[in-house]
Amino acid sequence: MEAMLLHFEDEAPEARRLAQAAGLARAQISRCASTKNELGLDLPPVLPRQVALYRNFANATDVGAASHSQYLLELLLFERLASRQGVSHLMLVAPYLGKGLSQDRDSIRVQALEGFLAGLFDVVLTVDPALSAVSSLGERLPLHHALLPDGSSGGRDDWSSGRGEEGDPQLLSRLGLALRNLYPH
Repeated sequence: MEAMLLHFEDEAPEARRLAQAAGLARAQISRCASTKNELGLDLPPVLPRQVALYRNFANATDVGAASHSQYLLELLLFERLASRQGVSHLMLVAPYLGKGLSQDRDSIRVQALEGFLAGLFDVVLTVDPALSAVSSLGERLPLHHALLPDGSSGGRDDWSSGRGEEGDPQLLSRLGLALRNLYPH
């Protein structure tokens, strides 16, 4: 298995369309709560070395701050569990990321969120009209690759990861094309 797209149950229809358009296997992440009512995640037992997580930030901001915080906690738990299972290249496929980040570039909260995402993922792919004023997503996220609404690579074309693992340019191109086709702006 070359790569897999993972998603949560609430985003299954969108993730199914994206995986089909990109020609990727997909699997669902389950949420589970401990007896102390703490959030936990169950990932598939076997994962390839390259995994993309589908997370639509518009969904988080539409339902309120508590859900937004849960999204961030789920991203952290996902990264830790996937890394523990041997995944070496993590991608975040996040339509409408700008809506989740806000356009207030001076906000400490936004800067913390940008650094948080950059620390978890090697690659972020997004299409988002809210980021149209940004010439490079690198202005917002210190990541090695990002796909902007116009289909540009955000100023970087090397596809290298931030954690020393090379990304697959064909996989990223397929995901990027599928994302642009499913989320025209």
